[in-house]
Amino acid sequence: MQAYVNSAAPLNAIPEAIIVEADQLDALNKIARQCTNIKTYRMYFGKDEAGKAVSVIVGVNADGTDMSIPIYCTTRATDNLCPPMCDAASPIMPTE
Repeated sequence: MQAYVNSAAPLNAIPEAIIVEADQLDALNKIARQCTNIKTYRMYFGKDEAGKAVSVIVGVNADGTDMSIPIYCTTRATDNLCPPMCDAASPIMPTE
């Protein structure tokens, strides 16, 4: 996988939400079952060798350190961030 962070366009908006796809949720649940010391999760956005969008998902310990085992990589159907992937009609979306 290439170092996507080096080629990614800067995000000019503060994310208001994130879409979690079923494969990503499955990876989170697998990490939770395998590592009971995980306190949170981190999802990195990247691209695979073919340039397809992926999420690299890791567990994070109480010190805020990424756990290197296990690591899951899932393909993404969307950009996952809101904006731009927002439901503007949602009653919980902030209004300006």
